[in-house]
Amino acid sequence: MKQKKEMRKKGKEQTPQGKIYYPLLYLQALLTVGMLGLGIATLFQNSLLNWFELILGITLLDIALNNSLMFKRNGGTLLYSVVGVILIVLAILAFLGV
Repeated sequence: MKQKKEMRKKGKEQTPQGKIYYPLLYLQALLTVGMLGLGIATLFQNSLLNWFELILGITLLDIALNNSLMFKRNGGTLLYSVVGVILIVLAILAFLGV
């Protein structure tokens, strides 16, 4: 019986998860819904592509932050961050007309 309790404790220690930040999860859900809506609208009106690109970049940055803070998964965090920053920069340059 004592071995089972020790195994349960070890099992809990092997799945490290940080504190859950609900506002960041709500923001990610809101951004995802907005991104999906803009993605569908972009099919019909091409001028919304820059807004879609900007929302997608912000969503990827939020996903990277959630992965890093809550789920302690650093593998995809760097990729999400880099792609998100590139998309945001491209959207800003498109808004400026460069």
